[in-house]
Amino acid sequence: MQLTGVPLDRSGVVQPPSSSARDDLRAALDAIKGFAERDVDIAEWASWFTEALGLLDAPEPAIPYNPDLAPEGLPLESRQLLAAAVKSWVFGGMGSWNDLAYSDAARGAEYDQRTDELYRSVLAALIAVTGGPLSVRV
Repeated sequence: MQLTGVPLDRSGVVQPPSSSARDDLRAALDAIKGFAERDVDIAEWASWFTEALGLLDAPEPAIPYNPDLAPEGLPLESRQLLAAAVKSWVFGGMGSWNDLAYSDAARGAEYDQRTDELYRSVLAALIAVTGGPLSVRV
């Protein structure tokens, strides 16, 4: 099997502006960090989200994983947004953020809301930096 990336017809795709993506990611990170800080069992995640927030304003943002994602000459604001989005990816794998579960319905609902906001804002940030989504053909 061979996977090939092909450009997506962007005529119907609305690309969020970087400032909107940055603002949305910052808001989602602030909210989920606050959620984590209020729960002693997950308080260690707050520092993770703090690091991601710091990358949004870092003068030399380092992409924490796969630093070669950023091509040479990528503008500072795009590198900051990319680094923060990569650091904000806390989904998947054992021990990940999305492994949490709450027996308290209200706390569970807030967890779901904050997680959804973060997930959507990370994807929007990645789309804003890359210039749009790609489709994949098998």
